[in-house]
Amino acid sequence: DRAKVKDILEVLDNQFRSIERTPRAVKTLSEENLRDLLLGNLNSLFEGKATGETFSNKGKTDIYLNIDQGSILVFECKIWGGKQLLWNTIVQLREYLTWRHNFGVIIIFSRLKNFINLLSEIPGNIQESKSYKHGYRKIKDNHFSAIHTLEDTDKEVEIHYLIFNLFCGEE
Repeated sequence: DRAKVKDILEVLDNQFRSIERTPRAVKTLSEENLRDLLLGNLNSLFEGKATGETFSNKGKTDIYLNIDQGSILVFECKIWGGKQLLWNTIVQLREYLTWRHNFGVIIIFSRLKNFINLLSEIPGNIQESKSYKHGYRKIKDNHFSAIHTLEDTDKEVEIHYLIFNLFCGEE
């Protein structure tokens, strides 16, 4: 259900927009710790139905959210490490999705000084990925989506990309 996915992504976007205003609070947190912040928020809304490091298809996904009646939303989180890492993350997420999934989410945390430059690179990086099919959209300044094919099939899945700026002025 696209509307539910949109609502969930809006909640996560709001949560990390507030964290972007106080990045020192998360300066030392690892990818796993940042993921756990997301998990806590999702579990407060979905009554414990969000789990971390949960097996899905070919591996363990960072966040596995059982929305309702078997509808699953799969997330992969990364600290920005360049275009190749993004492409590898797309491959990784696709390996966790099955023919029953219609959506996937990649959340990127950036600690780069020039966050605006990263946001300008993301669209091209998404469209250059091997699984990109069509339908690239900029939803917000830090939220993009695109249609990708699943591994070894023509099944299409909509992947959402949320990018957050956690640069705290210290390198």
